[in-house]
Amino acid sequence: MKKSIMLLVIILFIFINGFCIFYVTKQTNKVKVSLRGNDYVKIGFGSEYNDEGVFIKRGDKELSLDDMDSYDVISNVDLSNVGIYEIKYNFKYEGVDYNLVRKVEVVDYTAPQITTNVNEVTIGYCDSKAVDNLDYKAVDDYDGDITTKVVKEEKDDKFILSVTDSNGNTTTKELRKIQSEKPADKITLNGKSYMNVVVNTTYEEPGAYISDGCGNKLEGEVEIKGSVDTTKVGKYDITYTAKDNKELKAVRTVNVYEKKATDGVIYLTFDDGPGGYTSQILDVLKKYNIKATFFVTLGGSDAIIKREFDEGHTVALHTATHNYKVMYASLDAYLNDLQQVSDRVKRITGTESKYVRFPGGTSNRVSKVAMSEVAAAVTSRGYEYFDWNVCVEDAGSCVSASDKRACVVSKFKSGISSKRSNIVLLHDIKSYTAAGLEEMIKYALNNGYTFRAIDANTSPVHFKAYR
Repeated sequence: MKKSIMLLVIILFIFINGFCIFYVTKQTNKVKVSLRGNDYVKIGFGSEYNDEGVFIKRGDKELSLDDMDSYDVISNVDLSNVGIYEIKYNFKYEGVDYNLVRKVEVVDYTAPQITTNVNEVTIGYCDSKAVDNLDYKAVDDYDGDITTKVVKEEKDDKFILSVTDSNGNTTTKELRKIQSEKPADKITLNGKSYMNVVVNTTYEEPGAYISDGCGNKLEGEVEIKGSVDTTKVGKYDITYTAKDNKELKAVRTVNVYEKKATDGVIYLTFDDGPGGYTSQILDVLKKYNIKATFFVTLGGSDAIIKREFDEGHTVALHTATHNYKVMYASLDAYLNDLQQVSDRVKRITGTESKYVRFPGGTSNRVSKVAMSEVAAAVTSRGYEYFDWNVCVEDAGSCVSASDKRACVVSKFKSGISSKRSNIVLLHDIKSYTAAGLEEMIKYALNNGYTFRAIDANTSPVHFKAYR
């Protein structure tokens, strides 16, 4: 009996001890997996990201990826775009699958930049909207040009410009404001200080008034001295003086002149079409029964050119390619370019057009061949070339204006003259030119101008040829 009990104790001891050894060994050989670093990482847009990978350990021993049965990393991280992405680590060891995920958030930490050409702004005493005249630009590393998002504020002795990008980063720039002194009172003329009056017509005195420096009308009488004899050609000065303050004085010059047949004639000329706005321009011209001139290219619709011709406008020649490097490479290159657009016009209209406008004008400095040589060549072939004496800047300074339509209209109004013929350069590929055309026409008609299309009787405007 005692021997049986002793044997049982020995067996139990062996079993328990073996189990403990097995359990400890199993625990010691257990595989542990984890991410190196954080499981949620934020990184700046556009920067570099070096992933730390995973940590694999069995017992006290760190395993390498070479020890794995298989190992795969799947990442959709795009460092060029803000967002939240995932890196998935999938691997197998001794037949067991392990899966870990790290989230990576790409963040735009950089605030946009506001640049101005000045750090202080001097404004006129009467300028109530000086903040609208500031020249500035805002650029963000993620959004690009965000100038249109700039918020402008005029406060006390400074201008404040602020802008926020699409990711909430804000920049503020302050400019010192310098207020000019209050201007003195003055005599303000009704109408222009230089007036043109056709001989043997009537001159109507516009008068004048006393105003403060900002143009606000003040009480007080203005005395007028001088007269205009409209029966004689010449210049006449009319003097305006404040009755109670002889130091306040202004002078108007009235020019009595003999009008020529072409004085006050406007030739509307449109380059680079036909384009997306040519039909709109034709509609406006038809509404007012005005004829214009279109210097066309190889672009656009044949039907639009046919409409121009059928409605009585002059279809003239501009260029086939409008590629300065190609067309002005040599005289032959230019003449070949001209011939292509000439052939198009003849095919559509059935007639040969002999009116030409050089891209960039006769004075352009891009041409490799002397423009005097080009001009002589086209003239010898029976063409007449036309530059311009009025430019509405629809392809120049008005392109960057905040109100492009208002800009071209203003350039038109200030550019035309009743004392000459006006060859006006416009572009029928500009939406704001088409939008402003009716206002230009109304202004001209209300001020006594007439309109014509270029024909054989039109005196051309020629720039001085570059070389």
